[in-house]
Amino acid sequence: MDAEIQQHPKEYLTSGDVAALLGISLRTVVNLRRRRVLPYIRLGRVVRFRRSQIEQALEAHTVNQVQTKSALVAR
Repeated sequence: MDAEIQQHPKEYLTSGDVAALLGISLRTVVNLRRRRVLPYIRLGRVVRFRRSQIEQALEAHTVNQVQTKSALVAR
């Protein structure tokens, strides 16, 4: 069973894990959590983030199309 656990990435992440995963500061993770941008789980004073929910939050905040000034004028 230990080999199975080691093969899969952690499902529940700490704030430090999320900061490293996203390449942002720990302070930014805390701010995003407080603003409810990043979903989290609180167990007493322990805060954890579910990896799948972090990925969904990133998808929800992904900008798919950038409109240039010329594209806006063409309308």
